[in-house]
Amino acid sequence: MEMKIDSTDFNLWDILSNFVEITEEERQIGENLFKEYKKNGYIKKTCKEMLLYSNGVIINFYQRLGKIRGTESPVKDRKDSKWMVESDFCFVNVRATGLNEEFGSLIHSTKILPLIRANAIHLAPFTEYTFNCIYAIRSTKSISINIIDKDLLKKGFGGEKQLKCFTEAVHLLGKTVGFDIEPHLSQFSAECVENPQLFRWIKLYKHDKQYLDYYLSYKDMLKKENQERFTNDIKNIVHKEMKFFDIKTFEFEEDDIEERMLYKKECLRKTIKLLISDGYWTIPSQIWNGAGVPEFSGYNFHHNYAKFHYANRNKEDNSHYAYNILSPFNFYNNLGVNSIPDDNNLPIENKEVVDYFCSIFDKWRDEFNFDFIRYDSADHIFDSTHKGNYDVPDSDRPTPKILEKCIKSSKNELKPYIGNIAERMGNEIDQYHSIGFDLMLGDDMCWKIDENLIKKSFWINEKLASINKDELKFSVIFAIDTHDTGNPFLSGEPLLKKVGEKITFLRLFISRYISCGLSRRPKYEVMGLSDMSYGLFESNIHDKNLTWVSNKKFNQMYNYIEDIYLSHKNILANGQIIENHINNRYCFWVIKNGKNILIPLISLEHENTTDIKNIQIDISKYINKNCSITSYDLYNQKCFKIERTNTILIEDLKYTEAKLFMICEK
Repeated sequence: MEMKIDSTDFNLWDILSNFVEITEEERQIGENLFKEYKKNGYIKKTCKEMLLYSNGVIINFYQRLGKIRGTESPVKDRKDSKWMVESDFCFVNVRATGLNEEFGSLIHSTKILPLIRANAIHLAPFTEYTFNCIYAIRSTKSISINIIDKDLLKKGFGGEKQLKCFTEAVHLLGKTVGFDIEPHLSQFSAECVENPQLFRWIKLYKHDKQYLDYYLSYKDMLKKENQERFTNDIKNIVHKEMKFFDIKTFEFEEDDIEERMLYKKECLRKTIKLLISDGYWTIPSQIWNGAGVPEFSGYNFHHNYAKFHYANRNKEDNSHYAYNILSPFNFYNNLGVNSIPDDNNLPIENKEVVDYFCSIFDKWRDEFNFDFIRYDSADHIFDSTHKGNYDVPDSDRPTPKILEKCIKSSKNELKPYIGNIAERMGNEIDQYHSIGFDLMLGDDMCWKIDENLIKKSFWINEKLASINKDELKFSVIFAIDTHDTGNPFLSGEPLLKKVGEKITFLRLFISRYISCGLSRRPKYEVMGLSDMSYGLFESNIHDKNLTWVSNKKFNQMYNYIEDIYLSHKNILANGQIIENHINNRYCFWVIKNGKNILIPLISLEHENTTDIKNIQIDISKYINKNCSITSYDLYNQKCFKIERTNTILIEDLKYTEAKLFMICEK
């Protein structure tokens, strides 16, 4: 079935319904889901329950939603990006939303969006990738064939239209959507091959690849004139191959059918093989604590790849930190080799490369209505500058000045509201704010819920209050979990699986109540957290779906705390933490907004796991004869009035339990 699509039509979900035969039963289920969503503002189901529905059901759901809401961005009328601090975020990996042996697609993945109690979707990389790793990006332009619904593609509803359906779905739900931009691509990406001048190259002697070609030293190969010589040669080779293959680009084009896409991938593979046989390799990314670029160190003939030596700034081998399948954009010429720059020959910005990097977002902003960017690997950008000069790098990562330019370029006259997040697990709050970021990631997902985390959180609150002063404009995210906590360099296993439902619930509670007012910190969660599903790190680096746990008890707890938070949102939005009490076993703090008081209380993680007896909270200064006190039993999802006295007595606080009290005027 071939059907002409009018791209000017307002709602692509209506158009999509013409490509799928939707049964009466599917329409009825879609209507029931729509009614539940309209009543609650979300759907109370587990991820797997939603994913088991057919595409016909979810198409019908979004059709109905489109009758009462528009598909434009909910922040389209904002004049700046301050809305980012008001938002809460959830990470979604489309590929990992599949069931059994079948991976997720852009349409299939929209089934879980109505479950998510966050109003901003952080979409994992969705373009072509290599080595089964979605962060080893093969292209910044071509939507991955692996997340395109093949049946729809055959019918003429291609990948770009499917992605537009995804962003429309997010906007129909009143949410915003953004994605990752990385300062590197996979070692032989389509862009490396088509635009070799954007990257650094070496040329090996093709008759014995343990040696560099042309009798050049490695440092000489890095010189601008030799890089230009290599890239001109590569362009000639690639041009001849494209002419032979009868293609104009390795990138996917909108009208490409599946066979054409696969053909282009094979053409790219053969072209890469030819470049390698001729001795060409891109130089991979330096390690996080290194300087300059890594040094060529020989050739692995068994596995057929060029080897590099990675040293930290003390000249110690740190190769275990290397991601040697990634190559950085050549932002600067004149970088050292495992060393900081020479003061008499400082790095020079490569303007063409910087401009290209800054333009990557343009297509996705203008054609697909993405609302924000998260800059991946935006860590260590300040301690990788030369003697504190933000415009001169010590290593191959982008400088603060380059990222500042990218942030400015991300916005235009029509869309001044575009937001920007720095993926930085650190505390350089003032610095990241100074170059224009709206948010930085923070490192809360790496901490236990103990005394140190709470003290750090209140320190961050103070810093944010001093920055924001009169209005919200910058913050540090509180991450319950992130997509990479399963990395061996972090927790080494899925965080939710490691800590269990009780600690996960405690992290959720803290994310909602640890900050308020001008110190507001956005919640960050990951898909599947609502029912304890796990495995995102493995799903990012392998062809593997999330492990769908479908913990209905936790799902109820998740929605209960989100409902309670929603009822307190106005108190928190204009509230202030006026006192806190912290010891190594438990803590509580007082949030005041006019005549309304909230008192969160938590039992902290500690080597002493016994229950805590007879905690007393003096509230004499906050009560009068006209007030009432509500106690929230968070785990059992109940609330009740308690006697109005000068002291709240908690006779028995269970280990890692959370409680909440509210005092308000009758």
